[in-house]
Amino acid sequence: MTEQTFDFRIVVEKPIAGAVYGLQKGSGKNYETFQKQEAGPGALVFDITLPAKRNKEGSVVLYGPFIQGTPQGRFLYLDIGSYAGQEEAPLSGRLKVPLPGISDEFSRETIDGWFFVAKIYGTDEKTGRPATGTVKPVDGWKIDK
Repeated sequence: MTEQTFDFRIVVEKPIAGAVYGLQKGSGKNYETFQKQEAGPGALVFDITLPAKRNKEGSVVLYGPFIQGTPQGRFLYLDIGSYAGQEEAPLSGRLKVPLPGISDEFSRETIDGWFFVAKIYGTDEKTGRPATGTVKPVDGWKIDK
């Protein structure tokens, strides 16, 4: 496989109202936040196209400035509050959203308008507190148009 791109959509249900959320590009202290959105009563939606290529073992690996983690454990960060540059933020932190592994089957299916879609919660369903840290997609990653 030559280089290919994949489209991803992250839907944040029940975000913390008034908090700014955004996709993190870069890591450590050298990062920027993109697609900043202030949460209201509805869900937030983040769309991103990520490049992929095969590694020496033949596996499809996502890469680029938005990607975090090892080749076997890729993820995206959603910055929240002051991490997203919001002054006087109601909270601060990051959501670590694990990305799916991409098989050859997905490589064929996701071309031409298909998205990998994940729904996550901005509020912990058990405690009602703001969600931070690693969040698992509610129903896993789905493929949708």
